[in-house]
Amino acid sequence: MVKSDQPNNTLPKLPPPDVSLETVENLKLCIQASRALSRLDGQTSTTYRNFANAINMIRLFSIPEAVASSAVENIITTVAEALQARALPTEKLPPALKETDSYTEAIALGSTLLSDKSYLATNDYIAIQKTLDLPQQGIRKLPGYRIADDKTLKVHYTPPEGEGVIRAMLKDFEDYFNDDSDEGQILIKVALIHYQFEAIHPFPDGNGRIGRILMPLYLVKHGYLRYPILFLSEYIFNNKSEYYRRLRDVTYKNQWGEWVQYILEGIILQANKTSQALDQVAHEAIRYEDLVTEDVIPKFRQRNVIDFLFSNVAFNIDMLSTSLSVSKNTASSYLNALVKAKLLETAFVHRKKIFFIPKVISILGNTQK
Repeated sequence: MVKSDQPNNTLPKLPPPDVSLETVENLKLCIQASRALSRLDGQTSTTYRNFANAINMIRLFSIPEAVASSAVENIITTVAEALQARALPTEKLPPALKETDSYTEAIALGSTLLSDKSYLATNDYIAIQKTLDLPQQGIRKLPGYRIADDKTLKVHYTPPEGEGVIRAMLKDFEDYFNDDSDEGQILIKVALIHYQFEAIHPFPDGNGRIGRILMPLYLVKHGYLRYPILFLSEYIFNNKSEYYRRLRDVTYKNQWGEWVQYILEGIILQANKTSQALDQVAHEAIRYEDLVTEDVIPKFRQRNVIDFLFSNVAFNIDMLSTSLSVSKNTASSYLNALVKAKLLETAFVHRKKIFFIPKVISILGNTQK
């Protein structure tokens, strides 16, 4: 029996023993989740076909995820601030925005590692954690780690203890993560791998963030998504108390069925919202193709400028100058023309002039509502 104040060094390997997860309700949710993911992946594929900058446009969706993930950790910022921060030097960013910036880098690294190797292993989890730029990095080595209430100090859970124990559990975890033998249960297994990673809690810090990053990577690994664009941090933040309650109900009551249901419901909700938002961004890019006329931007530059706008959304003059290989004066003239045409707006952030597309920032911000 698991006790909250004692290390859970007997955490069972996946799949959970003697538990039936294919309930009628969960199978119905799996069908809905599969359809929602199919729509999202179809929208992603359409974006790839239609836009030269598709990968960067799609990566923008890691920004609202980073903001929501930080909110789960009680670090609050906004999507607009996080997007505009990308146009600032890293050293000028306040801590909350450094957090979101490093989180988006961690997502990109995880995607690259998976694309390069078609699997993820313990060293990859360590690399992702390092990218988060946290004070304490690497596998936990010291005893005494507890997960407790910040106010009452009540211990909710004590994860496994001992570097050897933790590494052995991560090896079992990575074997399960990379196993292709039971493709029919992938959507259920998303919930299982997230719980297991949080239960192992291998790092001194960043476990929740990495656990949330691994879910979309798992869906990419097993062919449900082309790119890890489906994120659950916003869903978890909006249902935070239920999230922690259901995690503990698995640990102490073996209630896997409700946990799987919770994650499947989140996948359906977030996949539908993201698909709609990606479609809106793509339509806005198409609209700009009509609005960016020759009296705004020279015809031979229009395609490159629009590609730049929608792969960045918020940027400074230097960024456009570098991207187009033009002088700062030329870049400035283009941007001022776009502002005059009411296709861009401006703001001063830390004394630096930032240009941005308000409609796209609004769309990305609304993925959190």
